Amino acid sequence: IIGVIWIVFSQLPPDEATGNTAASGPQIGLLAPNFTLIAIDGRPVTLSDLRCTPIVINFWATWCPPCRSEMPELERLWIDHGQGRDLILLGINQGENANIIEQFRTKIVNVTFPLLLDQDTQVAQQYNVQALPTTYFISADGKIQDIKIGGPMDQAMLLDGLNKIREE
Repeated sequence: IIGVIWIVFSQLPPDEATGNTAASGPQIGLLAPNFTLIAIDGRPVTLSDLRCTPIVINFWATWCPPCRSEMPELERLWIDHGQGRDLILLGINQGENANIIEQFRTKIVNVTFPLLLDQDTQVAQQYNVQALPTTYFISADGKIQDIKIGGPMDQAMLLDGLNKIREE
């Protein structure tokens, strides 16, 4: 009996298993939580300062195979959409130091979009990131329009999210 109960509850999402049906973390249609993180080049980046431009936030780590696989697709999105003019793309690394990320960026994936340090994973916790990669698509008014959990994402998935944050 205990085994059956364990199987049932281990297959339920955590909120359902505990009876907590209140949503946790940011949700589609709501304002994205603000944060300030340091980029690997040492400059601070504050999310609220970037309003008025659609934003894609990708939570990732160097040790995550799907994260590594989708990096070229994210770079293509960044290049194709103006490198910050028409779209802002932020890669938020989880718990690694700037030296590891810079070596990964220059020697393995060669991406040019901003990579930010979330060394204590406070921003990931604020965004309720439970799997890597997790990507948030935020419209120019600062509201979350789509969340994609898992990966790797291909161009079709990225364009689907991008279409949801573009102004009509």
